Amino acid sequence: MTTKKTVLTPDSPEARQLAELAIFRADLAGARYGFEIARHLVDSSDRTERSFARPIITDAVLAYWRCFTKSNVRNDTLDRLIEMPAESADIHQALRTYRNRAIGHSESELQQSYPLIHLERHHDGRTTATSVSSVTQQPYMPAALLDDVINHIRAVLEQLTPALDAAKKALLATIDDTAAEELWEAGNELTMEQQPVDEWARKGQRKPYPETAQLFIQVDNDDSRAGELDLFGRARTPWKNRPPFHIS
Repeated sequence: MTTKKTVLTPDSPEARQLAELAIFRADLAGARYGFEIARHLVDSSDRTERSFARPIITDAVLAYWRCFTKSNVRNDTLDRLIEMPAESADIHQALRTYRNRAIGHSESELQQSYPLIHLERHHDGRTTATSVSSVTQQPYMPAALLDDVINHIRAVLEQLTPALDAAKKALLATIDDTAAEELWEAGNELTMEQQPVDEWARKGQRKPYPETAQLFIQVDNDDSRAGELDLFGRARTPWKNRPPFHIS
């Protein structure tokens, strides 16, 4: 009878390459899901639901651009590792502009505040200012552009998949029978560690390669809110019993 075990791969150039590509894929998948949710929301007849679209789009744009922004951890940006789809290069540039001007620095004409003075003309001919207010324009992406963005990200994911498969094959080729035996005896299996909510903000910068094989699960150690409903009408639970992870 064959038995199976899954362990963390030892640090190596091949392992790091796979880890880096896998994070790119997770970010792209998250961006795609966000844009798809926003696309559904902008067509909603409910004003509250439509208002959710803009923050979701903001998060999706940031997730997308993490793949193309240098950091202290990632060795490369995604466009240096795969061939980007040329047919939607304008969409890629539009997302860059939106991220830099509308999200990162609030410089876009799409987000503008208008100070207003409310006037009154009286029966004696006098005109007076009665109050002031402001209107801030915060539009979300039009549905047609969202469709183009979703298709663009799908095309990028299609380009990433062969690179990810090649990285898996390269890593597997480094594990011969002797190395496999050593990993069976001493390899680190994935474990789940409950993590209190107040510990999440204290987490430091991640390492270029994981030192442990722990998946963190959120634990809400505030029992005072037990029985309350969350934003979506679901009963709050003391901890999430499913860790947020993405398998590539």
